[in-house]
Amino acid sequence: MNLQTELAPRHKSGLLLRNPVMTAAGTFGYGIEYTKIAEVQRLGAVICKGTTVQPRTGNAHPRTLETASGMLNAIGLQNPGIHIVINKYAPVWATWQTPIIVNIAGETVEEFVKLAELLEEVPGIAGLEVNVSCPNVRAGGAVFGDSPQTVADVTAAVRHATTLPLIVKLSPNTGDVRPTALAAASAGADAVSLINTIVGMGIDIHARRPSPSSCRRRDTGGDRGVFAERRDNGCERACGSCLVIVWCCGNSALTILKRTGILLHIMERYCSII
Repeated sequence: MNLQTELAPRHKSGLLLRNPVMTAAGTFGYGIEYTKIAEVQRLGAVICKGTTVQPRTGNAHPRTLETASGMLNAIGLQNPGIHIVINKYAPVWATWQTPIIVNIAGETVEEFVKLAELLEEVPGIAGLEVNVSCPNVRAGGAVFGDSPQTVADVTAAVRHATTLPLIVKLSPNTGDVRPTALAAASAGADAVSLINTIVGMGIDIHARRPSPSSCRRRDTGGDRGVFAERRDNGCERACGSCLVIVWCCGNSALTILKRTGILLHIMERYCSII
């Protein structure tokens, strides 16, 4: 069976995957960590964890909390910084057959642009995923993805800075994801990724504070699980056929997809499942 999937059909060079199965950013490190326990070369692509201009240590532990439907996390974008990614990981990726897509995160539009410029023409990097769920420090900490106009601004700026295929990872916390998806598409995105984590909160009734404790700075974390997968389902339907959709899901979501009849629809639309 031919499972080849074109992830960026609107891009002049495209990004052809051997199959539509990819790893979601933040769940698979930089891929190198899993080479001894997983057949990384059989994946369609690897999307590495969120990468920033400067290294980040992330939030204090504990960072995760198991819930009835999945997990609440507040990692804090821990990563070694863009220069380590370029100098340490990219040379290894250049020897792989599996394409690597780097997830980039910034606090200003200029940081997103700088990341894109630094990654341009680096061997081993096949595409970029823009994380617009980051807080915009110039807008009082509001998430970039909350505003279609801001999503368009970030997307257009990164599109101007890079020739690589471009995915925009959208936030589900806007209520209606369609305006932001269409804004990303109109600004030059080759695909959108649905979705980042949903804002959630756990309460430690004994300590009388948010849980996990790393949530205390903002009182919330990111919820991921069956509930989020059903939200993904609704977002996929809402976006229609405006562009390629990368659908973030877990094993249980495949059952949901089959039951709702969306799985075949996704495969026919060359949608990638991560």
